[in-house]
Amino acid sequence: MVLEQLEGPHHKLVTCPGATRLLVFFAGTNKTDGKFDFWRVGNSQSEHKLFLNNGRNEWYQNGIPGFAEDVVSIGKKIETIAGSLGATEIVLHGVSMGGYAAALFSKLIGCRAMAFGFDSKLKIAHSRSMQISKSVNLVFPDLSLIKSQASTSILHVAGEADAMDLKAAHHLLKDEGISTLTIRGVGHGGAPFIELKYGLSEFIGSFASGRPLPDVVEKGRAANSETIVKRLVDLHPYAKNKDWRQVEQKARRVLDVDPANETANYWLGTSLIESKLPGEAVPYLAWAVASAPHFANAQYRLARAYMMQKEYERAKFHLSEHAKLSPDAVLTHVFISDLTRAEGQVRAADASLLKAYNLDKNNKSVLARIEKYSITV
Repeated sequence: MVLEQLEGPHHKLVTCPGATRLLVFFAGTNKTDGKFDFWRVGNSQSEHKLFLNNGRNEWYQNGIPGFAEDVVSIGKKIETIAGSLGATEIVLHGVSMGGYAAALFSKLIGCRAMAFGFDSKLKIAHSRSMQISKSVNLVFPDLSLIKSQASTSILHVAGEADAMDLKAAHHLLKDEGISTLTIRGVGHGGAPFIELKYGLSEFIGSFASGRPLPDVVEKGRAANSETIVKRLVDLHPYAKNKDWRQVEQKARRVLDVDPANETANYWLGTSLIESKLPGEAVPYLAWAVASAPHFANAQYRLARAYMMQKEYERAKFHLSEHAKLSPDAVLTHVFISDLTRAEGQVRAADASLLKAYNLDKNNKSVLARIEKYSITV
């Protein structure tokens, strides 16, 4: 095997002289040719790196174009590459579809994996893997049915604010070789939050080398409760369809068994805002924010509730917190600009509006304000 030639639209090997580990990074959905997940983070590691991209949203069931012709061959090819490099350890990583692949091949070839927010059973109702074409043969549709090897060790990281990720975590709770970390107030995947709070490069580096991981103080336990998981999954399609009356009812059912549940408090508060009841929404959203200050969507919704009540100082505070958590949120910068301008701080308001403009130069709300206040861009 000529290692230097292991490069194509769906795979790329980056060697590291003297390294003893091969780190494999599986891409998630909707990646075009030559695009790989974890590119920056992976290349920051002093190890051999193999980046893989399925090319199609088939959850790696049909192999990888130009790399391996079927799903079983993927694992064998990874082992062959590791052997050619002299790597004594293989460590897999992935988010979403890539997380499924990391967990799958950890079981098949018996190695360690860090897998973020993935479907552990494919094509169940409302799951992301429902997008797999009906023509694709599901070779491994349920990870719980694949026996772990003695050397299999998977860290499953999932956000508790994503009902389907939480369901997937619950599904694998009793699986041998899998440890579970669910994070309160975090949505799909969990990797962006780890990056923000703990540094994803450092986190992956520690995991790969076997060093202790930082204590994730935002960790939750919702996945341990079948009732909570079931009720959050029941709530999920109504939230997706913005059926706010049903969202309110379903969220209250979650709070019946777990009054402190951040996700349910968030959705109940959101439904009340959408029903034009900001005063009733505030206590639920404030609870979610107090319990999980990193819950970005809850910070934003609480700010909007305060704006509806004309409590602008509180609104501005929570918008500012949201901007720290989601710096690319255009409307957050727009609203901060509006509130800052109302305080008479014109220069600061212009700066916030220009920040929004630089994020999205075609946003109609931004352009209308740019014209209204005659701001030069």
